[in-house]
Amino acid sequence: MAQQVLATLIMALCLSWASAAFNCSLYASTCSGTPGYTAYSDCSDTVAANPNMTCRAYHLGVAATADNAIEHCPHAAQDATGPCVNETLKSFNCSLYASTCSGTPGYKAYTGCSDTVKANPLGMVCRTYHLGVAATADNAETHCPHAAQDATGPCATETLKSFNCSLYASTCSGTPGYKAYAGCSDTVKANPLGMVCRTYHLGVAATANNAETHCPHAAQDATGPCATETLKSFNCSLYASTCSETAGYKAYADCSATVAANPLGMVCRTYHLGVAAKPGNAMHCPNAAENATGPCAAEVLSVGVPTSTTSRPTATIASGESRLIPGMMMLLSVRGLINANN
Repeated sequence: MAQQVLATLIMALCLSWASAAFNCSLYASTCSGTPGYTAYSDCSDTVAANPNMTCRAYHLGVAATADNAIEHCPHAAQDATGPCVNETLKSFNCSLYASTCSGTPGYKAYTGCSDTVKANPLGMVCRTYHLGVAATADNAETHCPHAAQDATGPCATETLKSFNCSLYASTCSGTPGYKAYAGCSDTVKANPLGMVCRTYHLGVAATANNAETHCPHAAQDATGPCATETLKSFNCSLYASTCSETAGYKAYADCSATVAANPLGMVCRTYHLGVAAKPGNAMHCPNAAENATGPCAAEVLSVGVPTSTTSRPTATIASGESRLIPGMMMLLSVRGLINANN
């Protein structure tokens, strides 16, 4: 009789654990000292977005009993293992975001939404929760900004992964065709929401046996699925409109030709021009100039080919073969040049 009562009590306790909401504080206090423990990324929003976490809630309850934490805490984790591995938590729904939020004031589409989600598998729980709220009646205008890529309000501190320059170098430098970024940190700063494809593929490259395949997708001149993820280039019109009234301003001798000659080599200037274009930041214009000062002084430019047909460089080479004239991004056929002058 006593055994039946005990079994009934245990069953009732298990059912209460399973029906209770996941307890974030209990998870931290119970599991933080166990091997392999990882804190939830915004536990309260995860619970709010996933009211059905019954498997995790049950195993957390078991973990909280004597001598069970090491075994059951992994089952209660955000990236759960064992019997709870198939209890899938909600992920950010790109289609729902577009359909729910595209008509709201200030809406901006994600840059590479699916890659953003893949690169942040446990890091968009605040956005996911607020998107769910936004999709309910009369809540889109308030909550869509919280679900945006550049989230505001309660999700402003939920930082999405950015491109990791050190990881790229350590992961990819030994792979065939590797090229270091020209000014990696400035490239990342100039493209705060524009490297999500590269970020995702770099993460994949860093896993076992994937570097050779995925490193080219994460490169500055990316190939494969990231070839269409265009990084910002220097904007000649923006430079003129932003900086022409500042002290010491000098126009580029031939801005478009300089940009064409330095497709990956103006990242410092590009970043500082972007900063200069914001209110009260004109002091960054000298950093974006052709003869840049400050942090961009070390960013050496290749000289662009002048766009005027009357000012192109000439050279005399006895053999008549094509050569790259130092400092110019143009091959001259001297034989053709001589013939044209005769």
